[in-house]
Amino acid sequence: MFFIVRDPFERLISAFKDKFVKNPRFEPWYKHDIAPAIIRKYRKIHRDSDLAASGLHFEDFVRYLGDAEGRRRMDRQFGEHIIHWVTYAELCAPCEINYSVVGHHETLEHDAAYILRAAGIDQLVSYPAIPPGITRYNRTKVEHYFSGISKRDIRRLYARYHGDFQLFGYLTPEFLLN
Repeated sequence: MFFIVRDPFERLISAFKDKFVKNPRFEPWYKHDIAPAIIRKYRKIHRDSDLAASGLHFEDFVRYLGDAEGRRRMDRQFGEHIIHWVTYAELCAPCEINYSVVGHHETLEHDAAYILRAAGIDQLVSYPAIPPGITRYNRTKVEHYFSGISKRDIRRLYARYHGDFQLFGYLTPEFLLN
């Protein structure tokens, strides 16, 4: 058994972009249910026109994720759709399940080949080639997304995902916290 992890803050940026900005599979509950609920609760001033997913800002998303009490209440309402941003401990129970391999997004090409070999199926299937730079950690992107967010909100978010950073060997993003 295996699972793949990713730098927690890059994972959140990816979830935000995939579910609230691009949503290529058009999963309407993100746009019509989750985004408006987050905007209503976490944006001080909003117009009704802001309530569509296109009106959700990354800052609103970070506030929601960092608010332990409010988030738990909202998460019950959102149901299974939150799997894209729950912590790995909540999602994959890494301390309770004996995984054979924990791969990293940043080394996905190498890790995927290893997993296929370990499973004995590397002669039957192959992992598709990954364009250069796609899986590399992108500090510039992280800095850009977090640039307008208060240190207080970033610290609250980090507190929630601290276990993911520590458990999987990701460096504390001091450049955002201090």
